[in-house]
Amino acid sequence: MVPDRAADWSVTSLLADPDRCYRAVLSRDRRFDGRIVLAVSSTGIYCRPSCPTPIRPKRANARFYATPAAAQGAGFRACKRCRPDAAPGSPEWALGDELVNRAMRAIAAGEVDRIGVQGLADGLSVSARHLDRTLQARVGAGPLALARARRAHAARRLLEHTDLSMSSVAFAAGFGSIRQFNETVREVYDRTPSPVRTRRGPGAGGPAAGDTTRLAGGSTGHSAGAASSPVPIALRLAIRPPFHPEGVLTFLSQRALPGVESGDAEHFARMLDLAGGPGLITLRPDGDGMLVEIQVTDLADLTAAVAVAERLCDATCDPLEVASRLEADELLSGSVVARPGRRMPACGDGFEALVRAILGQQVTVRQGITLAGLVVEAAGRAAPAWAPPGLTHLPLEPSAVAEADLSGLGMPGARGRALVAAAAAVADGSVSLDAHAGREPTRAALLAVPGVGPWTADYVALRGLADPDAFPIGDVALQRGAAALGMDRERTALLARSQAWRPWRAVAVAHLWAASNTRSAPAASTSRPTTDHRRHRSRTPGDTMTPNDAATSSNDAHDLPTIQRVMATPIGPLTLVADEVGLRAVTWPDEDGSRVGLAGRLAASPPAAHLADGHATSEPTSAEEVLVAAEVQLTEYFAGERVTFDLPLHLVGTDFQQEAWRSLAAIPYGETISYGEQADRLGRPKAVRAVGAANGRNPLSVVLPCHRVVAANGDLTGFAAGLDTKRWLLDHESGQAPLPLG
Repeated sequence: MVPDRAADWSVTSLLADPDRCYRAVLSRDRRFDGRIVLAVSSTGIYCRPSCPTPIRPKRANARFYATPAAAQGAGFRACKRCRPDAAPGSPEWALGDELVNRAMRAIAAGEVDRIGVQGLADGLSVSARHLDRTLQARVGAGPLALARARRAHAARRLLEHTDLSMSSVAFAAGFGSIRQFNETVREVYDRTPSPVRTRRGPGAGGPAAGDTTRLAGGSTGHSAGAASSPVPIALRLAIRPPFHPEGVLTFLSQRALPGVESGDAEHFARMLDLAGGPGLITLRPDGDGMLVEIQVTDLADLTAAVAVAERLCDATCDPLEVASRLEADELLSGSVVARPGRRMPACGDGFEALVRAILGQQVTVRQGITLAGLVVEAAGRAAPAWAPPGLTHLPLEPSAVAEADLSGLGMPGARGRALVAAAAAVADGSVSLDAHAGREPTRAALLAVPGVGPWTADYVALRGLADPDAFPIGDVALQRGAAALGMDRERTALLARSQAWRPWRAVAVAHLWAASNTRSAPAASTSRPTTDHRRHRSRTPGDTMTPNDAATSSNDAHDLPTIQRVMATPIGPLTLVADEVGLRAVTWPDEDGSRVGLAGRLAASPPAAHLADGHATSEPTSAEEVLVAAEVQLTEYFAGERVTFDLPLHLVGTDFQQEAWRSLAAIPYGETISYGEQADRLGRPKAVRAVGAANGRNPLSVVLPCHRVVAANGDLTGFAAGLDTKRWLLDHESGQAPLPLG
């Protein structure tokens, strides 16, 4: 059953209409589970609305509460049959920046256990009293009661489905003492801990649907704080159906951070850096659900590890509600109907999403992941000896990245500086990526970091802050997916269309990404060797954008179809030409293409579709995406923010010409050499005139900087765009204010 699109599913709306809630109880409507709880005054028990008990309460005896904690606070105890405390949480709290929403996200992530109520209030910039009063008014329970209910649920699942000692269960669930543990379990479940344990197994009826507590493997008991060896425990995550675990695992595995994560369609493993020491979670499909196998060095970190697993699976998503919103779009409905359980998995932590976003600017998913792996090697802490093969490091720490030397990792200097600046901002608290962080303030703080633009901030919101409404409009794969489904990919039009998908645009992004990956790939040029790592494959996130020192050389592929785009620059309009292999030419105004081997083809090349401004990402291997990346990088160059280019190039010319053109990329930014020096570097000291002739036919002006080659006496000579333009470029690179042209 799909929710009515016209219905208001907020907790406030539901509690204001008890008749609607009661109808849900009569029909056992599972859509209401986790959003509200039913309490029965005649029995003193609270249940899920869909509780399978055959007897329905009288309307006069039915009470409704926003959370299990509120029902517990009113004196009700949890139903032993439907286990309402194990239902997936309300997706409402994942939305927006309201105080209650931010507080509920933080409490679910265990921040009260970690920093206390006062620490949470400080992070939310309110007093503890105001926080308590606001939560009481909205959800019927304060932060302590909500955290207590969370601990009680954790204790129950450990008692019923592990052999941990009572003291280990108490500390693993987050209780500060055995006495507190005993009292809470007795009050919430009307039993002491020992009877809870004796009822486990088939005699207890098995775990309720959506419970997080089904044991999938053995467990061993260790006291909390025993850091010498990990504790293996397996639990079933609470996730609303429909859910496609293999799809989530594939998504995560294709983006696995080298050294920290690994996986395939059957499992996904991630190292954790927890308060009590290193940990490991491994996700595995379990029918239409997901098992998480957890190893922690301190049992007190167990619930924190579960919270990471839930982030990775987007566990709070209500796919039926999302589908009801997205299906209304006739062009998106086909994808939604085909995969109604699709969701947007988050990164393991917010800082990692920021690292991925910065390193993923203007490159493919695969190249960004490769760079991130190099950063892990340079700045990450080693994983413990018990970590499985391939998992060599713990997740990145902001302070370590801020202090690391990243100069030798092969990334553009501007990108490295942006990463260090962003890491420093997170480390000093200027940018908060915690569960309680406000999304709009975080976006504003990110945009204040040099080198961080709108796409980066939007990506962090999408996969770092797990914002269900995040929509990175500058993403090339998103635009390509929209076009594949027949939508107008132009930014303004696509943004306008996306308003109807709110507040679940993040899931729409997942559908658009999937659509972009299913289109047919262009055929590879026969001139490229089979070992070329840029060859076209099936459209999965993994193709690589080639750096400028590994450009494709091809004379047999010169007739590939090309597209072009004209961009405005301080030195006049430049025409960018690309084919499926890479960037083919950057030409000056009024050129007909004859100088660069494209005679008559510039006018015949169709213009590219409107592509994203700002940051291009994902898989720029087709001609359109190459043009996006080229324009972005040239814009950065003219703004003084880029000193090298990182683009796939398609060089077409004689072997000597291609050799000469490649050598241009080795001339440092802001420096010049003579034609004789260039010839010497090529090992052909007598080929000075031939070098000059080759430079004159350089098809990639600015990108391959032939303007940095001058006469032996330092005079400026020969340049296709004229000496004034050559002088402007050299002044620009030297830091001088270039004189206006024309």
